[in-house]
Amino acid sequence: MHLGNQSQTASTHIMQALREYKLGNKSRYWPFIKSWPKPGEVVAGCCMDDKYDAMWKAPYWEAHHQGWRERLVSLWHDSTQHLGATVKEALGKDVEVTLEDVKYAAAITLTRFLSLPGSRGAMIMAPIFDLANHDRHCANTLEDFTADFLYLIAGRDYEPGEEICYSYGDLRDDVAVSGYGFLPALEDPPRLAYVDHWQFEGLRDWHGIDTEDDFDGTPEELQAEMRRLEGIRADILSMPDLVPKPEGDDYVWNMMKELEARRIAAIDYEVTRLKELLAGDEHEEL
Repeated sequence: MHLGNQSQTASTHIMQALREYKLGNKSRYWPFIKSWPKPGEVVAGCCMDDKYDAMWKAPYWEAHHQGWRERLVSLWHDSTQHLGATVKEALGKDVEVTLEDVKYAAAITLTRFLSLPGSRGAMIMAPIFDLANHDRHCANTLEDFTADFLYLIAGRDYEPGEEICYSYGDLRDDVAVSGYGFLPALEDPPRLAYVDHWQFEGLRDWHGIDTEDDFDGTPEELQAEMRRLEGIRADILSMPDLVPKPEGDDYVWNMMKELEARRIAAIDYEVTRLKELLAGDEHEEL
């Protein structure tokens, strides 16, 4: 499904998916659309219930999701100019569209789109391929996209019945939860969340974290980084749990609590590593 290109706004891509979804079985993409998760089954920051906002315990992510909700409401009301296409422009004034429809189209689009080399910046969604789960270390790659075919090249031999993966990118835990609604496989050693990383300050795009190198520096810089991380840890633990554990199973609540636990574990690991570096520096001085 062609959604547009990279030079267009997110609303253009969302409205294209919404248009095909609302066409139902009249859409030429209907067999593909039927394979999508149903409304309520897809989780992404743009459509996550605001009752979970406090569970982020990170002002950046709370503001990020609030901003997405406001943009989608504006898009639904046709009251915005900066997002490009509006509902009426994309679907016509006689098509009934709810806010939940817009949120669903946004979640489907933002969790499944591809921007590929060789496609002149085209944004697409690909049947079957979009069933591939994320693995950061997966060696499978995509060849240049043509008008008719998308080739996934295996990075190793596969046995019948093995799951075929694809790397969505260098997703840290909080980025994966926000953008795709899942926690990646647990890593050892644990990696700091995007908002806890030493390169986060001032960034507006998670791609801006450009290194996997451990933090290093002078003893004074190591001590300052320890204090920064310990401050984040203290802030997380001091924030009250405003969302009580619901009765029964709640996928989002469980995921958010696990994300919090992973953030604490990664901070603890990094602080311990910095202390060991400092102890080594002090030993060398003696």
